Amino acid sequence: MGVASIKDNDIEEAAAMDSLDQAAKHLQDIAGITTGDVAGQCLNEQRWNTDTLGRVKLLQEWLRAEALYE
Repeated sequence: MGVASIKDNDIEEAAAMDSLDQAAKHLQDIAGITTGDVAGQCLNEQRWNTDTLGRVKLLQEWLRAEALYE
């Protein structure tokens, strides 16, 4: 498990979700992330309310940070 278990298509699927919380939970479940500490620092609704490509970049930034704590 871990961030490495998240594939590009998982990120794209999450980016297509309307809810940032739902998207983060989806990826956390795949990676086995049990706390939202890093997500809470990296993710925000304002940046979520962009296009899908912007959402993908936001999620990728978060996951890079998340990987530092594994």
